[in-house]
Formats: sequence, C-alpha cells, structure tokens
Amino acid sequence: MAEARSVMGVGVAVADKKMALLLFLCQHGIEAGVICEGGFGTLSCNLCGTIRVIEAKYGRTDRTTCVTWIPYYHTSNTRCKKTVTNIVSHRCNGRKECVIHASNILFGDPCVGTVKYLDVTYECQT
Repeated sequence: MAEARSVMGVGVAVADKKMALLLFLCQHGIEAGVICEGGFGTLSCNLCGTIRVIEAKYGRTDRTTCVTWIPYYHTSNTRCKKTVTNIVSHRCNGRKECVIHASNILFGDPCVGTVKYLDVTYECQT
C-alpha cells in the first residue's frame, strides 16, 4: 500500500522513497548558471522534462565573476552585455541535456579585451 506524502506542498501517493525523491527533484523550478569565456557548461533536465531557456546573456556586468589573471584581459568593463537567448534556445530547448561553449566564435565579441561569461537562466518543462 502506498503512503501519502507531501512533496513540495503537493499531496502525492508514493510507493517508495525513490519515487518521492524523483518527484521532489522534478519540481525544482528555475535554474541559473554561469559559464566563463572559453569554458563549457551543461544545462540539464535529465531526471524530468526538457530544457526551456528563459534568458541568456554573454558579456560582463560585474567585476567579480570569472576573474582571470591573464594580463591583457580585464574585468573593469561592466557595461558589456549581449542578449543571446535565441542562440542558446536554438541549441538547447526541448533537450534533456545540452553542452554550451561560452565563446566569441558562438556569440560574437561584444567587448574586445574584456573577460566575458555566459549567464543562462532556464527551466525544466515536463
């Protein structure tokens, strides 16, 4: 007999603890992440649903994210932002997992000489 439990405020009947954990993980909401220029990052909805990109920006809006010690790159230009939601959405929407390379080749170079990063917000749709 399944016992009744409340998972994230939703009453559900679960057969075992694994199902309760899966239901809890499936209702996690909005995800956000940063990928430093030159790096790779993974957007993932492996347990539940598929990716839907809400917003993606490439550039720099602060001095502390993705700091590097390469002398000819700087972090002082914090007015460098390019909306790239359409590019990331095209590559990732509808997939369970998506690897993105934060690079000028993919997104262009909105501020030459400045260390950039990709800032992505997405959700997993069931």
